[in-house]
Amino acid sequence: MATASVSGLASGINTAEMIDQLMQLEAISQTKLKSRVTSEQSAVTALQNLNSKLAALATSAKALATTSTSSGAWGTLSTSTTLDAIKATAGNTASAGSFSVKVDAIATSASTSLTGTVFDASSTFTIRDGNGDPLLDGDGNPITFSTDADPTYGEVATKINATSTKTGLTARVINGDSGPVLEVTSTNTGTDSNFSISNGTQTLTAANGADGRISVNGVAISSETNTYTDAVTGVSVTVAPTTAVGATAQITVARDAASRSASVKSMVDSVNELLSAIATQTAQNPTDPTKAGVLAGDGTVRRISGELLDTVYPADNTTLAKYGVELDRFGKLTFDAEAFAAAYAANPDEVTTAFTGPDGFAARIQKVAEKASDRFEGTITTSIQGRKTTIETLNDSIEAWDGRLALRRTTLERQFLTMETTLSNLQAQGNWLVSQLAGLTTNNSR
Repeated sequence: MATASVSGLASGINTAEMIDQLMQLEAISQTKLKSRVTSEQSAVTALQNLNSKLAALATSAKALATTSTSSGAWGTLSTSTTLDAIKATAGNTASAGSFSVKVDAIATSASTSLTGTVFDASSTFTIRDGNGDPLLDGDGNPITFSTDADPTYGEVATKINATSTKTGLTARVINGDSGPVLEVTSTNTGTDSNFSISNGTQTLTAANGADGRISVNGVAISSETNTYTDAVTGVSVTVAPTTAVGATAQITVARDAASRSASVKSMVDSVNELLSAIATQTAQNPTDPTKAGVLAGDGTVRRISGELLDTVYPADNTTLAKYGVELDRFGKLTFDAEAFAAAYAANPDEVTTAFTGPDGFAARIQKVAEKASDRFEGTITTSIQGRKTTIETLNDSIEAWDGRLALRRTTLERQFLTMETTLSNLQAQGNWLVSQLAGLTTNNSR
């Protein structure tokens, strides 16, 4: 229950301020607890950030560790060509090697032109494929267009273009000196691009579409387009439409050393980023502890840093230095792309084994990162939970102190109120005695 405040009424002392000062002394223990809560919460935030980085590192390391030839950095292949007009792309099922490509024919589109002929008026024309079968719309109906009473080439071209998304045909009118010319072309290539437009009595035919042909190491391959999918297993070849017939290129398919090098460098950079974060958070500062890292003295986090650095050493106690990865004097990993490229050129399988598989560099990093960041049993996860438990205990203590301090303030207020009341009574008695003495003095003087 709150007590009345009579601050300095009798004593002249600012008892309210004095009580506040005394309460500050009483609350020193609680203030220290609150400070610890703040420190622990900062530590939890720092640990959560490190945990996220470790989890991300584990994921990327796992991807790099795979030896799969159908995915990941080690499954990519690069291609090169001796002629820019003939290019190739390699998929993950391709094999390293080289082959020659000779252009035997370029795939062309069927097209035709018409001049001087007048289309039948008010007639229905059906668009057909190269075999004479009607092209059908989405509902299975033949694709047609109708002419008006006085058809012109421009009107016919507009109606053909209206069917373009379904037929692949485009039309235009060229206004020549001898009169307009209607030109109709298929947007597709190959013999399947051949078409005809007929109303039964009039027929416009285009049968000049041709398939493309190439020879791969002397083996003939044809395609409706100028792209030859899987011309060699896992490798597709594309020929530019302007390429001269007879042109020849040598295509080389190789393991993509540049991609592998970039992936290893990315892994090294990720490890170094994490090492820097750990160093910052666990930094000591004996001369000014307030400038130390929020995880200063946390041995668990420091051990993770050491374990990450140890991944540079394989189980056989060798190092990865000859592959371009080693430690510097600052406790960070370095990557030498030139050393990696030289090692890869000399023995790609050995380099692949050093970085991939269950015992490779990436797998060792993955193991350390997963051990620390596992959502249930990870060392960082456990540390976070431990600190959260500490925070809960501290908050319980702080709450208990709230009750004790409230009681202590009530006690002090009552004590000072009693003091003021007593002083007030004494002052009243003193004043009465003074008045009595003054009265006696007056009577005696008479």
